[in-house]
Amino acid sequence: MFSRGRELCNIYYTIHPADLNALDDFFTYEFGTSGYTEAFDREAFEYFDINYGKQNSSNSNNKNDNDISKQLQGISDQLSDRTKIPVNKDTTQRLSTAVEKFIERNQSSKNAWGYDQHNRYQQTLSFFIEQMEDCHIHQLTKDKIIDQYALVLQQYPSDPTKKKLLKDATGRLYSTEKLLKLTQQHQFKTLSARTIQSKAGLVKTFIQSLSIDKYIRDTLMEAFKSIDGLNVINKRRKGFDDNEIQKIFNQKEFFDGLWFKKHQWRHWGLLLAIYTGARVNEICQLDVNDIKTDEETGIVYFNFTDLPDAEDKSDGLKSLKTKNAKRQVPIHRHLIKLGFLNFVKQQKQRKHKKLFHALTYTEKDRWSKKLKRWFNETYMLDKGIEKFVSDEFTTMSFHCFRSTVINFGKQNRMDRSIMKEIVGHAPDQNDIIHDNYATPYNLGNRQKEINKLSFGIEIDKIKKWM
Repeated sequence: MFSRGRELCNIYYTIHPADLNALDDFFTYEFGTSGYTEAFDREAFEYFDINYGKQNSSNSNNKNDNDISKQLQGISDQLSDRTKIPVNKDTTQRLSTAVEKFIERNQSSKNAWGYDQHNRYQQTLSFFIEQMEDCHIHQLTKDKIIDQYALVLQQYPSDPTKKKLLKDATGRLYSTEKLLKLTQQHQFKTLSARTIQSKAGLVKTFIQSLSIDKYIRDTLMEAFKSIDGLNVINKRRKGFDDNEIQKIFNQKEFFDGLWFKKHQWRHWGLLLAIYTGARVNEICQLDVNDIKTDEETGIVYFNFTDLPDAEDKSDGLKSLKTKNAKRQVPIHRHLIKLGFLNFVKQQKQRKHKKLFHALTYTEKDRWSKKLKRWFNETYMLDKGIEKFVSDEFTTMSFHCFRSTVINFGKQNRMDRSIMKEIVGHAPDQNDIIHDNYATPYNLGNRQKEINKLSFGIEIDKIKKWM
């Protein structure tokens, strides 16, 4: 105690009493370092100053006898929103290092994030690091998070990369400070409350992990109160109604096979979406070899899987949104009737690895950009399907195929548990408990359920792939 108290006092006595910033830094950052607890340092500091301070410091005359006790009494208030530094914790590491360890720990766990979730964490936490200026863990404060992250997020423009005015001559985004000024000046749309809460939620998870590991105080979570209080409008995702399905499928493009030669991904992409409920990227990234036949039952199925570590992204990289998205989905009887297996056979004969070889990979949209953009921005409008429905719903898009399948299953009382496995949704809590004693539904049960999907599409009029 003597030696630690002397060490702290020697630093304290060199600070001029009028230098309030230096004094604040001393009481903020010196206590609880070098392997000692904050409480021990406080006691050691007061003990040495009271018993030995005046004898050992030429500056002691500049300090009032009550200075130490007053300063110590205010330590808790000064540190209320700062880090609590426990024994044997290296809080001098920077945020970037802590984030790297946080991500590595998750990826080595049994419940590792899927590719998409992993990317979201990386992007969101990278922005947080940037806003915090990659400070040391012990420099994280509630005020710092509020001023440099929480408030910034609530003023940040949506889709900034799509706005030329927010980029410099080289095409890079301006600094955050300039982005916010330009956004306000040009009245650009800012991030939605839902997006803000989603991004902040990832950062909170990271900060919570630091708290659990005893690197910081729990009080830092208070920095997100303004974000937690945002009014989020829970818009529903509307599926296509019967009339809209007719506008999409009962058309000459399907009846005459107009996309057979150059745009097979359009023809089969829409049909796979309505008869599987799969996400657009899950469809677009399929390999020819992902169409498999079960040896025991002879059932042909889609093997939705990922390949996140492929070196050649242009041909190999595949990702899934969640771990539940990895699944086997029997091929609907209508797809078989329309010659889908013949199409797969031809793609294999032509030595194509990808089922839709004309689709290319991009960092942002992965394999789905071409199909998604064509359907959302061209085909849907050509067929008279309005994007905007009402404030109650999100805008109409390719993702509505997924909602259509899920809603059909609900309205027709299809087996809820099987449908969740088919579309790749996480099971309910009761299902999780039950599944501890049972295996997933077999392909036969899934096939019976998926073949119930029926949307009034004129299958007999659609040109078959021969």
